[in-house]
Parts: sequence; structure tokens; C-alpha cells
Amino acid sequence: MNQIRSGEYSGQLLVVYDNGELSTPVIMRLKDHWFFPLLVLLLGVALGIGVTSYRSDGMPRDEIVVQVGRIRTQMQADSELVQSFQGRIAGHLIDVETTLASKRWDEARQAVTQAQTIWDKWRKEREDWVALVNYLSELFDSLKSLDGDAPYVQGVRSQLENAKRQAPDRENTQKFREELNNLRQQITRYKQGQAKLDQFNNLRNELTQLAPQKDESLRRISQGLQYELDALLSSDENTFKEWQKKIDNQIEELDTAIKHQAPAQTRGTLITARDANYTTPPMLPNPVPEVTSVQPSPKQAARNIYWFNWLSYAIAVGLLAGAGFGQLYATQPMFGANGWSDYFTLLAWGFGAEATRDAITKAVRDWKLPGLK
Repeated sequence: MNQIRSGEYSGQLLVVYDNGELSTPVIMRLKDHWFFPLLVLLLGVALGIGVTSYRSDGMPRDEIVVQVGRIRTQMQADSELVQSFQGRIAGHLIDVETTLASKRWDEARQAVTQAQTIWDKWRKEREDWVALVNYLSELFDSLKSLDGDAPYVQGVRSQLENAKRQAPDRENTQKFREELNNLRQQITRYKQGQAKLDQFNNLRNELTQLAPQKDESLRRISQGLQYELDALLSSDENTFKEWQKKIDNQIEELDTAIKHQAPAQTRGTLITARDANYTTPPMLPNPVPEVTSVQPSPKQAARNIYWFNWLSYAIAVGLLAGAGFGQLYATQPMFGANGWSDYFTLLAWGFGAEATRDAITKAVRDWKLPGLK
């Protein structure tokens, strides 16, 4: 019977005995050897386990790796990407690598989302970001002509450093522009204060030529005004206005004293430094550029996802079409008699068993019952 195909066979068995003969009906059912059905069943279970494993571990990892690869490629293609944005995105991508190594998929998705958000922020207003960051360099250059040891200047430089480093944290370019404009005003105030001091010193020199005995006292006043200016808080505009009133009063007193010390015949025509206003005007920073805020996503991993999606559909359609709904519920006393139909049914059962197990496990886990993880 090894050469007979599986199925049902019927016939008559002729029994011969001494007194005669008897014809007995016989029905014989044959099925395939157990080895190949068991092999197909194990193949179906292994296929289901493999799909479930890739869906739970491999696919999330590949999706994240694809996003990381896309961000890195776009960053490398942008030659004007500023260091602050580049460093911030690189930091989030390091977090992605760390969380992927420990299979913390949610944290990895969060890190790659943060990196994508910063990259999108840069890309949406790229030209404005470039203009503002270049202007930030101009503000740094404007501090070179000032006394770097002055607390006022040090405070402004510290704020400029923070603005440069924290630019990616700003909501949009308009917010960043407002911050730079405030820093520009602080630098402007200091330079205007220095111009006032230069005017005071010019008048002091004029008065010293007319009354040398006042040189020491005027020098102390000049040093005091310089010290007060340097010690002002760069962000305190009201205090600066008070200092400005103070030096204006000093300048007016010097101008009056010079005119009183001048010879009587020249008092009417005397022009002082205050009247002539020949002090060099301060080189103020340029205005902040105008910006318009915009209102309001590696190759092997991509191939893995692509083929997984197609194979998932192919497997599901192939198994269901091969086995058929009727075969899934029908009893098969003669396995193998229907050829590949029986094997497809068995393979689909093996695949469905693992998928069902995984679905039930996840459903029970979502109940969050005590002792279940």
C-alpha cells in the first residue's frame, strides 16, 4: 500500500470456505505518513512566531532606524545647518541609539520625534534662521571694541552665548528675533553711555586747560561714572536711564563751568564740546533682520519593512485561498487525499495558532490585572 495515494477506497472481499463463498464489502481509508504533516505544522507555527517576533521587535526598530537614517541624510545635505541645531539633533539621535540597544521602543520613538521636530523647525524657516544666526555673530563682533572685563559687557556676552546655544529651543524665528533685538538694545545702551563719557572727558579736558586745579576731582568723577556704567545690569533699562540723567547733569555743569572760566571777551562766542557735539558717534549694531514665522517626517531596514508588508498580505491571502473556509471546518479523516488543500489547511492553522496566541496575550496584558505583565 506504500504506492497507493491517500484517500478512500471501496471494494468487495471474496471469502471462500468449504461450503461456499461470501462477498464482503470493504472500505479502506489511507492517509500520508506523519512526518510531512508534522513538518508542515511546525513550519506554520515557526512562520507565525517569526512574524510575531518581527512585528514586536524587528519592525519597530527598523521603522526608527529608517527615520534616523533619513534625518542624518538630510542634515548632511544641508551645508548651512548651524552648530546649535546640529548639536541638538545629534544629541537626540544618540538617545535613540541608546534606547534601541536596550529595546526601549517608546523612548526611542520619543527621541527620534524630538529630533524630527527640531529638524522640521529648522527646515520650515531655514533662511530666517540663517539670517538671525549670522546676525548673532555680528553682535559678538560688536563687543570686541568694548572693555571685555566690564561686568556689563560680560553679562551681554553671556546672554549671547545662551542665545546661540538655545536657539533650537525657541518656538520660531520671531521669538528668536525678539531676543536678539533685546540684546542689541543692551549693546546700544552701553555704547551710547560710552559716547556720553567721551563727551564728558572732552569737556573735562577743556575745563582742565582753563582751571588745572580741578583736574583731580574731575578725574575721580569720570572714573566713578565709568564704574557705575560698567556695573549696571545689562537688562535693567530704568537704572541706565537714571545713570544717563546723572551724566547729562555732569555734562551741563562742565559746560557752564567752562563758559564761566573763559575770558570775558570770548564768553559769547565760546563753543564747547557740548555745543559742538564733535564727539565721534558710537558704532551701533545693525538692526535685526526681519523674519516671517511659518505657520503650521538605512536602506536595509526600509527593505525589511517593505517586504514584510507584502509578505504579510501574501501569506494571509495565500493561506485563506489555498485552504478555503470549508476546509477550515471540515473533518479530514483521510489527510492528504485532497492534495495540497489539506497541507494548506494545516499550515494556516499553525500560523493562526501563533497569531491568536499573541493577540490573546496582548488583550490580557491590556486588562492590567495583578500579577500579569
